[in-house]
Amino acid sequence: KYKTYKAGEPERMVSGSDDFTLFLWHPKEGKQPLKRLTGHQQAVNHIAFSPDGRYFASASFDKKTKIWNGRSGDFISTLTGHVGS
Repeated sequence: KYKTYKAGEPERMVSGSDDFTLFLWHPKEGKQPLKRLTGHQQAVNHIAFSPDGRYFASASFDKKTKIWNGRSGDFISTLTGHVGS
């Protein structure tokens, strides 16, 4: 299934940092990030791709989870369910 889904698309990787940003990479195609992703107000502490790779989520100490397009890195939505808990 994985090979069928990939269908020639490059491998993607996302890194998060304590400077509140994320970077989208194609590690087999170059050593420079493709895109810098901003929006968190505190350090990013977790990133996870959806099983099909179409989306990824980033969590931060700002108590927000952001959903991103897994291919382009475009921002989709912010989840704020635990704010004030």
